[in-house]
Amino acid sequence: DMREVELKGEAFFKVQHDERPFIVKTSDIAVKVHGTQFNVSAYHTDEKSVVSLYEGSVSMHVLGDNSSNCYLKPGEEGSLDKKDKTIRVEKGDVEFAKMWTNEKVKLENKNLHEVCKYLSKWYNVNIIIDPALPDDQSYTFTLHDQSLEDIIRIMSNISSINYYFTEDNTLMITL
Repeated sequence: DMREVELKGEAFFKVQHDERPFIVKTSDIAVKVHGTQFNVSAYHTDEKSVVSLYEGSVSMHVLGDNSSNCYLKPGEEGSLDKKDKTIRVEKGDVEFAKMWTNEKVKLENKNLHEVCKYLSKWYNVNIIIDPALPDDQSYTFTLHDQSLEDIIRIMSNISSINYYFTEDNTLMITL
């Protein structure tokens, strides 16, 4: 009578409308689906669980508290603060949320911080940017099969940035 999955980590769903409810449960939230495309990011190490709605509609609530039920519209994200168990719904970058599902990602006129946000997710690496670096340059490129090292090397050749990797595989970007 019901379609239900449990999720630890992150998944992108494309769900066909059906009379039977489709529910995604994490350790903190339940997401009820009404025929849609959406991403759920619920890593146990993150301070928030985030539902990003690409199209259709979903509702979400804190597990054990049906009164916390919130509905999302396309382009919105619902985020649960795991400490105080509150859900906040706001306009979100749903393309960013689902970009890891694509074979390639096109970045247009993104500043260094925006580019690093995408690179961090695409390559699953922590990136730290020196706060003294100006954020006035924009980058346009497509990520496909290039290594992170190749992309950063090209960026450093066209911008005045330096970079290095630490022993724990963190990418440091400096002046």
